Amino acid sequence: MFRYCRSIVLYFICTVASLTVPAARYPGRSFYGGPDYVCQYCLAVFWYHERIQNQSNRHKICYNGCCRGGRVSLPKNRAFPSPLQELVSFNGGPRSNSFMRLIRQYNSLFAFCSLGVHVDKSINTGDGPYVFRINGVVHHRIGSLLPAPGNRPEYAQLYIYDTANEIQNRLNIFSAESSDQPDAQIVGALIQMLNENNPLVHKFRMARDRLLSPVAPDIAIRLAGTIDGHGDRYSLPVVPELAALLIGGLSPNVSSFDVIVEAHTSELKQISPIHPALMSLQYPLLFPHGDPGFHPGIMLKRVDGHPTGRDKVSMLEYYAYYMHYRRGEPNPALCCGRLSQQYEVNCYSCVEANKLAFYFFNQDLLRCETYQGISDAIGHGASTGRDVGIKKM
Repeated sequence: MFRYCRSIVLYFICTVASLTVPAARYPGRSFYGGPDYVCQYCLAVFWYHERIQNQSNRHKICYNGCCRGGRVSLPKNRAFPSPLQELVSFNGGPRSNSFMRLIRQYNSLFAFCSLGVHVDKSINTGDGPYVFRINGVVHHRIGSLLPAPGNRPEYAQLYIYDTANEIQNRLNIFSAESSDQPDAQIVGALIQMLNENNPLVHKFRMARDRLLSPVAPDIAIRLAGTIDGHGDRYSLPVVPELAALLIGGLSPNVSSFDVIVEAHTSELKQISPIHPALMSLQYPLLFPHGDPGFHPGIMLKRVDGHPTGRDKVSMLEYYAYYMHYRRGEPNPALCCGRLSQQYEVNCYSCVEANKLAFYFFNQDLLRCETYQGISDAIGHGASTGRDVGIKKM
């Protein structure tokens, strides 16, 4: 299950590290202690019982669920800028506690795209920890730069439309009847933080400035669907590759993988699960620096000169790498409470969607016609293989 349970356990270990629960107090339960072992390649912590048994002994404990024995090498997450760093702190006081309780709502205020999915709220009855559970297919969509006449601005449009009243426009997303609403001062501080640190926000602000011109040309923003030149990912990515401002029509450099956000359009654009800007667009509070995410060009690293079999990092390996805790490193996948849980579920949905897309578009490669004989046999009532190859009389 993509180690979601493991990441949630690590989250609770990080939050209640100062509490000790003696194993003797619960004699009927298993107690494995904390994750006391460290991967020699990527420094991810893990439990003894997660070791690879046929490669481990009393002198060497091996585990490769984090980086495949050093073959997956990705850059560290950058530290949160202020004031987000103080708001996600577990000892930040009442203001931080209120922010963490509503962190999913705060993120939705700044998200560039929508998360189209049915969220199952029936499980959260107040009798246990919060659980983010979804049903159905997940869609990530982004609209135009400007809302249609008479419509209220939402998502990326809030970076363009009526920015003089931006705080109130964002707060208007929530019903006035709700008793627990985001704090206007926190919203203002987060707007300033994103303006200073997020290159994606910079592009949308540039588009706003162009649209305010009395002779505004045709404006669009190109969200690059591919990244060239940084496939190894051993250094920090170059963020400006993710977005570009298009003036006066489409550029010849636009590819079929790009998402073009036009000034006026009635159609929503679907963002692919393998788009490198997807998670930065959907979770600007987890990735305030707008760093690129997974893309198909990330290369596996050779270890000890041995070939790796395949040469590309899979989406599952990419997200599994960042779901592991490493001491002293910031980790948005573990330290942001309910938003981290939503992000983890979203990541797994992208992995599954990518797998299903591969099966759908590669039927000939998978030789699916050979399955038809099995389907026909089952349809005829054959439940065993004893009659296969026997000529019927």
